[in-house]
Amino acid sequence: MNRPPPNSPVIAFFDFDNTLICDDSQGLEIRYLMRQRRIRPVDVLRIGVIHWLYKHHQVSSDRIVRACVRIYRGLSPEDVREQTAGFHKAEIRPRYVPAVHHSMAEHVSQGHVCVILSASVPHLLEPAAKELGVDHMICTRLEIDTKGKFTGRPDGPVCLGAEKTMQAKALAHRLGSDLSTAWAYTDHHADTAFLSAVGNPVAVNPTPRLRKTAEKTSWDIMDC
Repeated sequence: MNRPPPNSPVIAFFDFDNTLICDDSQGLEIRYLMRQRRIRPVDVLRIGVIHWLYKHHQVSSDRIVRACVRIYRGLSPEDVREQTAGFHKAEIRPRYVPAVHHSMAEHVSQGHVCVILSASVPHLLEPAAKELGVDHMICTRLEIDTKGKFTGRPDGPVCLGAEKTMQAKALAHRLGSDLSTAWAYTDHHADTAFLSAVGNPVAVNPTPRLRKTAEKTSWDIMDC
């Protein structure tokens, strides 16, 4: 590990989907809600079409996230918590990736600041963050109207790509840390710039494009 400046905390950033868990949390939630009959068929169809376009490189990851968060429109935070009761235990916890959790535990044991940095939304991440003892959680926030209902839009940028890098830099600044000593674990080539910004990048079960970059730049690769 790189040696941090005196009294400066070392930060370990962890992506969530396909890194801390072996699946996509928003996709899991949609399938869960389908089984519970708590999502409209038209929303399932719309998301399915956009997902197909994404797989064929016609739309961005940002568009996928924005399509998914529309399912919360008109619901309150309490409504969402009620309709997803049991989701974490049934869908998230069984999909933890042991090797990545072991790495997180090592960082914790060394006094590092552990952070979930994800494009996913708060209610899908909070139970895991609490369970794992994560220090900070940075994600895509949901906009709430004056009546306390979700609008179906993100509150600010989707936490992807350049936004992840900006958020990581902002947290490091607040904590008086330096990204040159930080660690980052993620699976997707969309996070290449973010990985390049830290001193200790780790590609976890990487996409082919990220694997190629990791091999070329001698980044650590974790296949698990």
